[in-house]
Amino acid sequence: MVHVIIHDEAISKVSMEFETEEEAYNFYNTYAYNVGFSIRMSKGLKDKDGKMRDRTFCCSCEGSRGNDKRNVNVNSIVQKQGKYQVLEFIAEHNHVTSSPIKSHLHRSQRRLIVAQAAEIEMAEASGIAPKSSLELMARRASGRENLGFILDDCLNYIHTKRTIQMRARDTDAKMMEAYSNFGDVVCFDTTYRKNHDLAMLGKKPRTILTDQSAAMPKALEFRWPETYHRLCIWHMYQNAAKHLSSVFQKFLQFAPDFGDCIYEYEEEDEFINARNKMLERYDLKDNVWLHQQFKLKEKQALVYDRDVFCANMTTTQ
Repeated sequence: MVHVIIHDEAISKVSMEFETEEEAYNFYNTYAYNVGFSIRMSKGLKDKDGKMRDRTFCCSCEGSRGNDKRNVNVNSIVQKQGKYQVLEFIAEHNHVTSSPIKSHLHRSQRRLIVAQAAEIEMAEASGIAPKSSLELMARRASGRENLGFILDDCLNYIHTKRTIQMRARDTDAKMMEAYSNFGDVVCFDTTYRKNHDLAMLGKKPRTILTDQSAAMPKALEFRWPETYHRLCIWHMYQNAAKHLSSVFQKFLQFAPDFGDCIYEYEEEDEFINARNKMLERYDLKDNVWLHQQFKLKEKQALVYDRDVFCANMTTTQ
């Protein structure tokens, strides 16, 4: 009876193949959403090169009862000839699944996308309570079931953000000491009042990361003309969330495609081609903000700084 309302092609079958472990996980997670349960990664085995050879995904309740060691709702995959193949699939549960209309509440079905995280931060900075912010976002998404996260996720995100900020303040003294000793890379936050302390040390860094402040390029060119200037990717994502919020919410694949253009490509022509395909796929060829960002591509896309020392730093946060 579990599969009465599910199309046959959406159910795992032995010998079914996937290109990647992530693709197999997403397929099983979609199946779980339709049935009404949450999943998690279980045991896995890597080969001598550290690549995952086989992996078991299971219902989040599997193995939780000490007096019941049966395998329940298990999906096991094994790598064969470069692909992952389903080795075993057990559909039964030893518990009652939820109604599919409540599937959005399960942990494996929830996630915050970049645009939503940015909106949560802006709401908090404006004094809007998380619950009120969530209600507004849910109305725009035509219901909480379409939002992709719950209030607990919102509160956890805010807590994590505050914790990071507190730790950052505690590291000021260590930062000053490290800069006096090394001074190769500087992350410059134009909203932080103590930045002038760095300038007083009299050292010129090899690379500096800043937000997209209009005054920074001229100031840096005048003060440190030999220093390589990059833009903070975190701030760039924040701006993208503001200017492209509707695109992030409408297309789940846009965030990965956007991120690939920033991080993944080794050659400039690959980056240009990928960006053009992204603009075409999401009908953004006339987007003014994206065209403005393209003029700054040498300071944002990592393809342009492969030979520049940045100490693996891409953000001021």
